[in-house]
Amino acid sequence: MTYRASIVLTSNKTSLDVVTSLKSLFEPNLNDQVEFLVNIERISREQVSQIREIGIRNLVLSDQVGSIATTLNSLIKASRGELIFRADDDDVYINRRLENQLLFMSNNPEIDFSGAALYRSEKGRITSIKFYPTTPDESFIASFFDCHTVAHPLVCGRREAFSRLLYRNEAAEDYDLWVRALNEGLSFANISVPMIVYRMPSYTSDKIAKLRQSVLDSTANLIEGSLGVNKTVAKYIAMIVSQQNNHRLTSSEIAAAHSVFIGRLMAKGYGIRLIERVVKSFHPFLHQQLFPREGFHT
Repeated sequence: MTYRASIVLTSNKTSLDVVTSLKSLFEPNLNDQVEFLVNIERISREQVSQIREIGIRNLVLSDQVGSIATTLNSLIKASRGELIFRADDDDVYINRRLENQLLFMSNNPEIDFSGAALYRSEKGRITSIKFYPTTPDESFIASFFDCHTVAHPLVCGRREAFSRLLYRNEAAEDYDLWVRALNEGLSFANISVPMIVYRMPSYTSDKIAKLRQSVLDSTANLIEGSLGVNKTVAKYIAMIVSQQNNHRLTSSEIAAAHSVFIGRLMAKGYGIRLIERVVKSFHPFLHQQLFPREGFHT
């Protein structure tokens, strides 16, 4: 049997936060059209009982132990949905996420992956709203800056794309997948309505360092693969756009990297006005470096 969508969620939490997340995702009008594949390491009887009480008709529970990438890939391979929705285990979904993303993907068959805006939450309070690019062109350009492609707990993708790419065991496994998808020419877009209250995570300094390095490496791969520059230049550009000037490049080297980066984007057909608008919207701190003079785009 094929479903309209498969919702995949993996967790190693012993709390009932995962139950709250699943309740917020459940939409009774779609109960016959979607399946939930949920993996919880060392799942408790209380978790099982409360998850089953939600009323999800097509539910598969498992307790595989492994990395996020490994367990997600197992769920993706077992899925039978035309679309695959990634879900987080400690966030609250709002505004009928499933229904709205299903409609969006149905109305936009050229889009391979979609997401939405989100509310950030800290200590139980909403602190800000974050938007993501709404068109494939904007998404491609924004992807070079701090993973502004799509929010991982809101990603929805076509099964053939997810199944072919799968996740790899990287610190930033989601961005790594987005980069490989973009390098294949797949498209991303986002709905401008918040679909989740996202709890801001708290990471150790070691975890942050690993994430930053993983993002830097993936950004360099995106620059090399999509813009056609060599590994060394791609690495330098990645350090600049990620604001990780680890090699302490000189001002002339930075200017040269800026020129190559903007030039290659324009060579792919992206207009300078669009590039500047996207950079200003999603990475304002870098905007003054890439566009230091008023009227640069004229």
